[in-house]
Amino acid sequence: MMSRTPRIFILIALLILTVSVSASVSAQATEEADPRADLTQAFAAFVKAGDYHFTSDSSSLYHNTDINKQVTTLYYGYSIEGDVLSNSEYRDTITLESGTDKQAADAKGALRYERIVTGGKLYLRPLATGQWLEVPPSALAQHPDLNTLMRLTIPSQAIINDSLVESVTDGGVESINGVDAQRYDLKVNGLGLLLASAGSGVDQLRLAFRSLRLMAASTFDVSEQVWVGVQDKKVYRSTGQSHTIIPYVTYGIQDAPPYDLDSSAQYGFTISYPTQPIVIKPPKGAVLYQ
Repeated sequence: MMSRTPRIFILIALLILTVSVSASVSAQATEEADPRADLTQAFAAFVKAGDYHFTSDSSSLYHNTDINKQVTTLYYGYSIEGDVLSNSEYRDTITLESGTDKQAADAKGALRYERIVTGGKLYLRPLATGQWLEVPPSALAQHPDLNTLMRLTIPSQAIINDSLVESVTDGGVESINGVDAQRYDLKVNGLGLLLASAGSGVDQLRLAFRSLRLMAASTFDVSEQVWVGVQDKKVYRSTGQSHTIIPYVTYGIQDAPPYDLDSSAQYGFTISYPTQPIVIKPPKGAVLYQ
C-alpha cells in the first residue's frame, strides 16, 4: 500500500504552472459568425457532451541559471490516455517522467498510475503496486504531491478564461484522422495564464512582478491551435506551445527563485468519439488511502 507519493509530483507542479492547457474559451457566443464565437460554441458543446476517448501529452524543459552562471537543465513530461463520460466521470492512465533531459528521463524510467473518478469518489492505482486506493478529499488537502497528480486534467476540464485569449484566427481546413476539421489559431496572454495557474505561488509571483524592469525583461509567449470538425462541430485536437523567460537573479528580485528561468513547453490532445457506450465503474478491492 502506498503511503507516500514520489517527489516527482513536487516537480510536476512546475510543469502545470508553465504548460499552456487547452485553450477553450468561456465567453458566450455572439450571433455574428466569427472564429472566436465558433470556437466558443464548439468547446461549450464539448464540455457538456462528454462521451469521448482521449490521448494527451505534455513536456517542459527548464534552463535555470544561478548567480554564478551555472546552468541546470530539467525535463518533465507526462502522457494520459482515457475515457470521459458526459457527467465528467472518467478513467485514465498517466505516465510521468523526469530527468535532466528527455534522454535521461527515458533511461530513468517512468511512473505510471491509473485514475478513476466515479460516483463522487476518486480512485488511484500505482501500477508498480497494483493496489487500488480510494482517495478522500482530506487526503488531497494533506498531501500536495497527490493533489498535483489529481490536477492533471482531462481535456474538457482544461479551460482558459476568454479574457486571456487575445485573438482567434481562421487557420484553414485540415484532416484529423480522416475528418475535415477547421483549425483555429489562438494567441493567449501568457502572463495572465501564469498568474491564473500559479495556485499557492501566485502571491510570490505578483510580488516579483512589482518590478517594472523585471516585467519588461520577461517573456510570456503562449499560442494554441484547436481543430473542430467542419460538419459535426466536434473538437478533435488541440496543441499548445509556451516560452517563458523570467530573469529573477539578473534583476536582483528578493524572495524569488535563486535563478534566471528559461522554460519551453508543449501540450496536445487528440479526441475520438467511440460508437459503443463508455462504461466506468468503481474498482474492486480499493482500500482507503493512508
